[in-house]
Amino acid sequence: MRRLTALALTARRFDEAIDHLEQALTVLRTSGDRWGAGITFDVLGAVQHRLHHHDNAIEHYCQALGAHRDSGNRWHEGETLGYLGDILLAACDPEAARTRWQQALMVFEELDHPNDEEVRGKLRRLDQRTPDAEPDRTTTPGHVAPADTDMTPPVTRLCTFHVG
Repeated sequence: MRRLTALALTARRFDEAIDHLEQALTVLRTSGDRWGAGITFDVLGAVQHRLHHHDNAIEHYCQALGAHRDSGNRWHEGETLGYLGDILLAACDPEAARTRWQQALMVFEELDHPNDEEVRGKLRRLDQRTPDAEPDRTTTPGHVAPADTDMTPPVTRLCTFHVG
């Protein structure tokens, strides 16, 4: 299933990738594999983020967060909190993004993980945002490649802040 998903993502056949991921979730739920389910929800969130389906991405990331917490997967918990911050910023909610990034920072600091610097940078850029600037185009999680040069979701183009 992983290979089929990877091939579909590489070919930018996102609907097919979503179908494979949902099939994988059925198997993971049946087997009780919360760790694997959390990672699969993260990938679903990333695909939905890439497609600019903010509500779906947030829903999948929240499900991933619950699964990571249930399985004690702290590093992925921090990663998912960071992804939630990214999508919340893309959905024009910088204060909710700040909250999630602060939570991610706490996890990474607790783990003494170097990802804390990336999150600190996002928080710094958010603090330094300038009104009426071009929106940040770097909020899509790195594991889904952009399909075009304008990655900014339409709703983000209306935002009046910049964190890049």
